[in-house]
Amino acid sequence: MGQHMTEQMLLEKFVKSEPITKGWSEDKKYCVTTTDGTKYLLRITPISRYEVRKSLFAMLERVAALDIPMCVPVEFGTCGDGVYSLQSWIDGVPHRMKSPFDFSFFSKYGKVFKVFDAQDSGNICFGMVDGGNKYFVKFAGAPTERACVSVDEAIANLKLTVPIYKDLAHPNLIKFINAEEIGGGFAMVFEWVDAECMHPMYPMSCREFLKMTIETRHQVFEDILTFHAHAAKQGYVAIDFYDGSIMYDFSNNRTFICDIDFYTKAPYVNNMGRLWGSSRFMSPEEFQLGAAIDEITNVYTMGATAFALFGDERDRRIEKWTLSRESFDVAKRAVNDDRTQRQQSIERFIEEWRAAIL
Repeated sequence: MGQHMTEQMLLEKFVKSEPITKGWSEDKKYCVTTTDGTKYLLRITPISRYEVRKSLFAMLERVAALDIPMCVPVEFGTCGDGVYSLQSWIDGVPHRMKSPFDFSFFSKYGKVFKVFDAQDSGNICFGMVDGGNKYFVKFAGAPTERACVSVDEAIANLKLTVPIYKDLAHPNLIKFINAEEIGGGFAMVFEWVDAECMHPMYPMSCREFLKMTIETRHQVFEDILTFHAHAAKQGYVAIDFYDGSIMYDFSNNRTFICDIDFYTKAPYVNNMGRLWGSSRFMSPEEFQLGAAIDEITNVYTMGATAFALFGDERDRRIEKWTLSRESFDVAKRAVNDDRTQRQQSIERFIEEWRAAIL
């Protein structure tokens, strides 16, 4: 196929092209069909990622001869303002890996309808449907594309999260069902929720999330605060809570919290230097080796969450704030770099917040 074709010219090479709207990446994806009925995955990525996609495609070509289920690379090139790749189609759901991996054992959970493969934790997650039931399955043990830990570390980390989800069971936390060793790794099974995520890593979902009214944002924040008060009462501190942990089900008007894998029992001392998490939500002590990580740390996290919902998470000035001056002062106090100046508990933060928004 030519180097200067448009996206429309590329699609016209096939007898059928069906847009794929599932998944939260910014890539355009199509299930395309050739004249002989063969289906392929066509992915069109912004041209700025040309070198990344070219390297990935070359790697896939090197392993394509292995007899393992995977998206086999077929063609690579440019079209219009993008770069495209054509790959084989597996069970209707594409996924990205550093190297091929046999996921056939996942059939015990049903049929895959969605894949989340962009996490740096080393986990890959699937939406599964089995009859009338849907599940969210988190798996460690595969060579995921963006992992920043080894496969063994990912498995060990995921196993440690089982008691966390059991201890912190709550109406606003995704419901844990079971866990098991499988496929040479470890899987955790949760109830599926049809919800939108706040994190901009998933642009389509994020846009839907941010359309919510100010009244709904108030309820979301109240649910987040209530859950973290519950976590504190159970003796836990939140680590790595950020907008990727926040989801909202618009159909049922419910907030869900997910991805609490690094929450830990108090007392906890920072033994890493920079802890897991998004810097937009992290307190100074979460960057300081040997610092105490406690409920006062989580007050900072709640304040940062307030700015993400009601202001500007990167520019915490009153000019960017959408609520009252009183509520701004409560949130601003919570994100004070001096931990002695913050509210000294989640409950105290909640009391001040509720009083300020009356």
